Amino acid sequence: MVEIVRPLPADASQEPARETRQSALNQLTHADPETRRAAVITLESADDPQALPALLKAVDDPVTRVRQAAITVLGRRHDARALPVLLKAAKDQDPLIRQPAIVALGRLEDARALPALLETVDDPDAYVRLSVITALGRLRDRKALPVLLKAADHQEVQMRRAAIQALGRIDDPQALSALLKAAEDPNPGMRYTAIEVLSRSGDPQARQALLKAAEDQDFNVSWIARMKVQNWRDDPGFEALLKSAEDPNPKVREYTLTTLGRSSNPQALPVFLKAVNDPDQMVRLRAVEGLNRFRDPQVVPGLLKAVDDSDPMIRGVAVAALGQFNDPQVILALQRLLKDPHPGVQNAARAALDQLGVMDTLDTPLLKPRPPKNP
Repeated sequence: MVEIVRPLPADASQEPARETRQSALNQLTHADPETRRAAVITLESADDPQALPALLKAVDDPVTRVRQAAITVLGRRHDARALPVLLKAAKDQDPLIRQPAIVALGRLEDARALPALLETVDDPDAYVRLSVITALGRLRDRKALPVLLKAADHQEVQMRRAAIQALGRIDDPQALSALLKAAEDPNPGMRYTAIEVLSRSGDPQARQALLKAAEDQDFNVSWIARMKVQNWRDDPGFEALLKSAEDPNPKVREYTLTTLGRSSNPQALPVFLKAVNDPDQMVRLRAVEGLNRFRDPQVVPGLLKAVDDSDPMIRGVAVAALGQFNDPQVILALQRLLKDPHPGVQNAARAALDQLGVMDTLDTPLLKPRPPKNP
């Protein structure tokens, strides 16, 4: 949803000092509108009995930007006492006032705002209509279902996406059906939004939609689906993620290995070992990084393969990972890599041999002597 008013400062939610609050209250009558607007923003989190009446009065300021700020702040304060003023602002002649008022009503999450929101569904201003849909979702009221279901079939994608996000907040079979339908929408942006919303549902149909979306031809849709199913605590989700390691798109394979690396699931080990031979450089790098996380002797063959990679970064990561395995093959490979053409790989080999406790037995004239250890 597009916000008309400017974003408020990041520290606006912090309780201002007493002197600052009093100064802000005094500045609400200042001749300069920007000073008044700044005062309104300062009062957002003010725990002062005078703050709310002052903000309510500021809604009637003669300058639109000050009114917008006051309305936005009232919504963020989540104070139901602001409801009558916001309901009035939602019927203002100026759409630049109606729109933030609708947003504020949604933030209050007060069921008493529902009739006013439903009356504004056909507002002549597109931004207001869009804000109404979002606000209705915040209320989570089934009475809004007919409006939201109709909006889910709107010709404008932005309206459909807002409706899908709103429907995701309502626990109802009709809402679920609309979400499942949106997951099949021809527009990839719609499918992305639907999958993101469906991922919050534990319904079997929603899970099935995510598994199907993991094979979507659109990269963003398939990726968000795979990222969501990886959080499942059962086999179908993890299997879908493993399958994406075979995707024709190298970016998908790379991101998949990055995600699998965080899990350290033993079932992923064969995937990493195979990916060491991937034609894409970044995929091979993620494979070696993933193997390093397992700390299992089974990874040694893959790491020994990687130390001969054409990319020095991959060789260096593989060499560093081998430093945890005291194995004759490993030591021989590390000794050979002391003469690698890249100095970074040489240093990594030296550090790995040192870690294994064999560095002091080697003659390494190509390397600078280690500095003496502190006594």
